[in-house]
Amino acid sequence: MPTLLTLLLSSALAAGPQSTLVDAAFIDGAEVVSGAPELADFAAALREVAAAENGNCAKSEYLIWDSQTGMDAQFQRGLKTLGYTYTPLVTDREGGYFESFKASKPGSTLVGLWADSDGTTLLGWCLLKVAQTAAPAATPTSTSRPTTMNSALDHIQRLWDSTQPPTGMFSANWHVENIIYTLRSGSPAGVRIQTNAARTALSQSGTRAVDLAFLNLLDAVAAAQLGQRPELTKLLEGISQGAYAVPLRPVSQFLQAYQLPKAAPPAVPTPAAGPGGTLVPGDYSCWLERPGPNGTRSDVPRGTLTLRTNGTYTYMGKSGTFRYNAASGVVTFTAGYFTNPTPERTSWIRHQKTAQIDIHWAYANDWSCGMNL
Repeated sequence: MPTLLTLLLSSALAAGPQSTLVDAAFIDGAEVVSGAPELADFAAALREVAAAENGNCAKSEYLIWDSQTGMDAQFQRGLKTLGYTYTPLVTDREGGYFESFKASKPGSTLVGLWADSDGTTLLGWCLLKVAQTAAPAATPTSTSRPTTMNSALDHIQRLWDSTQPPTGMFSANWHVENIIYTLRSGSPAGVRIQTNAARTALSQSGTRAVDLAFLNLLDAVAAAQLGQRPELTKLLEGISQGAYAVPLRPVSQFLQAYQLPKAAPPAVPTPAAGPGGTLVPGDYSCWLERPGPNGTRSDVPRGTLTLRTNGTYTYMGKSGTFRYNAASGVVTFTAGYFTNPTPERTSWIRHQKTAQIDIHWAYANDWSCGMNL
């Protein structure tokens, strides 16, 4: 059986996990990490690669291992031995080595992401299932007028999809998808950077009038969300004179009338907690607050202090008595453990969901005892 990443030179080399996508095994030391929660962003990026190839992931696989020089070239040669043609899609060398790719042979197409950074290599790839789509419309056709910002973005998404043939990862399609996501998440401030990046990509791959129309429309959505009325008006005027003015008119009309939601009234601040009030009896877990080097602090457990309404307390198996001043929050221990020595200052404070007793001795031995309410 072939072994990926080993140049297929030595059958004696111990093989790692068997691939579920191709008839080969990985090198010894590779670890399958499919299903790990930490893969969420990486898996989403892999799905974007599949979508850019006009499909989706029918079956995925993720592996990780310690990086070695030339492993990417070895992997590509291993795929060639299995009959696949390797095609790089997008390569990025900022902060490491990252490449999206496609590997094809009759009856099977794989897409994947290769990430090599900080001494670790992560491979995510999947079996591509090509989506069955109708022929793209020449121009957007939807005419219903949206009534909310979310419905406007849904409207834009549908119109955009109707114009798009299958495209590469850094096409306008890829950029527009990301810009719409940014606008949905309520982060319009950075949209201008994204639309400018999309225009730069278009200048390299071939600009279409519909691409520029949608990028201008997304700039207009960002201006509306930011309350930039002069900028919004200028953008809408340009859209109204463009080739796609009619199909984009419902969204343009919505944006022209859009008003920012009224800001919520400022929250009423919760009064700061202070000492005093009705003492809450019960078990208080105590901790010694011990200062450490460079301003750090370590908390050392100090057992449980139990207060009772009759003015008695228990600590470390010993009983004692105390007085409590509800006006000042001062707790005065009159017998038992906390009279040998007697704290310099003890105060009781009630918070919204907790209560605590702060105990301070003259030699900077501070305790804090708390309980949940």
